[in-house]
Parts: sequence; structure tokens; C-alpha cells
Amino acid sequence: MSGTVRRVTIHLELDAGVALVTLEHGRGNTLDTATCNELVIRLEEADAAGARAVVLTGSGDMFSAGVDLLAIDEGGARYVGDFLPALSDAFLAVFGFPRPVVAAVNGHAIAGGMVLAAACDHRIAADGPGRIGVTELLVGVPFPLSALEILRCTYGTTPLPSLIYSGATVTMADAVHRGLVDEVVPAEDVLTRARELAARLG
Repeated sequence: MSGTVRRVTIHLELDAGVALVTLEHGRGNTLDTATCNELVIRLEEADAAGARAVVLTGSGDMFSAGVDLLAIDEGGARYVGDFLPALSDAFLAVFGFPRPVVAAVNGHAIAGGMVLAAACDHRIAADGPGRIGVTELLVGVPFPLSALEILRCTYGTTPLPSLIYSGATVTMADAVHRGLVDEVVPAEDVLTRARELAARLG
């Protein structure tokens, strides 16, 4: 509808030189074209504001469930043609941010959500029921080259086949043993720990 104002889906807060970037799009903090574009803009704003480090997290008890599959179903091929470049831009904006980025993985990090976490410099996960994994192939979503390269740079070449082809998800406790996240802390401490580390790294 003409004149409709789209709800903000990425929130930026600056505190003592640390930028807190929070995904807030639907129940799963999913990624659609507009949200990906907004993430790029928020990171540019954080950079312009002189943030020494960034904490990336999700709202509620979910980091990100990845791609907004409903938007893909509704939009079809034309939507996918616009969406994939925007998704790559979002991944690369996190991966290429010129200062430290810490992921506060406050819950499930699935598919594109896991790639976002992998694009960060350090991953702190909340202990609890949250799971992490790359599930794109199970639902038939195209896998951007940028996502593959980010996963390769973060985790190395050897784990990629089992990580990608199986589509499996694991608990955060298992993820820390596999090197998918760097540390696991009580859920109520994940954001505080991420802020503290970001401030130190920055």
C-alpha cells in the first residue's frame, strides 16, 4: 500500500563505544530482502558513529531462524533474484566489518542464522534448548557463495561437507565441542558477556 511505513527490523544501540545490533523480524528473526538491506545500513551507521566493536544478537529467545521461507514462497523467482544479492551483502557486511563483531547467540541459529554467527569474530551461545546448524539444502534454498566462503574461513574446509550436506542441527553444548561456537554461558549472561568481550576487543 502506498505510504505504508515498514516496521524497523534491525535495532541499533550505542553504549560506551559498543554497538548492539538486534534482529527483530517476526517470531524467528528471519531474513528477508528488506531486513538484509537494513542490517547493512545499521552496520554502516555503527561504523560512522565510531563504534569500537559490535554485538550482534536476536530479540527474544531466538538468534535467527535464517531465511524467511514464506517471503520466498510468496515472491517466487523474481523475489529470489533480488533476495540472494541482499543476503550476500548482509553476510559480507558482518564478515567485513572493520572492527570486532561478537555474536550473542541467544537461541536457535539456523541456516542463514548460523552463517551470520559464523561471520562474526567470536560466538557466545546461550546454554539451553537452542540449536545451531546449516539446513538450506533440506528446504531447497539456494546457498550463496558468500555463505560457503564465510563458513570455510571460520571453520575450515574439512568440516564443510558434514556441516552442509547433512543439514543437521546440534545443541550449543555440542557446538562448542565441535568448534561451531566459542563459548557457552547461562542464557541470562549471554548479552552481558558479549558486551564485555566486545568492549575488551574494541
